[in-house]
Amino acid sequence: MITQAEMETIVGAHFGSMEDNTEAGQSTTECNYDPPAIAMAPRVSLSIERNETLVDAKAGMAGASAGGSLSAGMVGDTNGLPGARHGAIEGLGDEAYMALNLLTVRSGTTVIMIQASLINDPFKSMTDVALVNDQLEKSKQIARAVIAKL
Repeated sequence: MITQAEMETIVGAHFGSMEDNTEAGQSTTECNYDPPAIAMAPRVSLSIERNETLVDAKAGMAGASAGGSLSAGMVGDTNGLPGARHGAIEGLGDEAYMALNLLTVRSGTTVIMIQASLINDPFKSMTDVALVNDQLEKSKQIARAVIAKL
């Protein structure tokens, strides 16, 4: 898992708290990094699912891809909405997929899901290309940090 201090270094912002929601004996680790006080951001949800087989891990990725396609279909034309993009992300883990604001990465039999909301303004989180790209890059850095600990 990524500590609060590590996450703060990656995203370049302070979190008010870190809540580990992992249940003992479970194959999935879940952690939420929440903003300080009444702020909307930064907020990161991190889920790490350790599958028994590669088939199970690939099925999880297929679900992420299908869910992303469904979400994109509901949103419609995303031209002008860089925050609503979806599709494969090259060069990250064995395979990676972005759907709206959810990055799903497979490394071996482990599936990592990262939902990062690093922008306080919901409108800018969908429309500001530079901010959206920075948020994606930080999500990739989080994924690389998790992969390094596997």
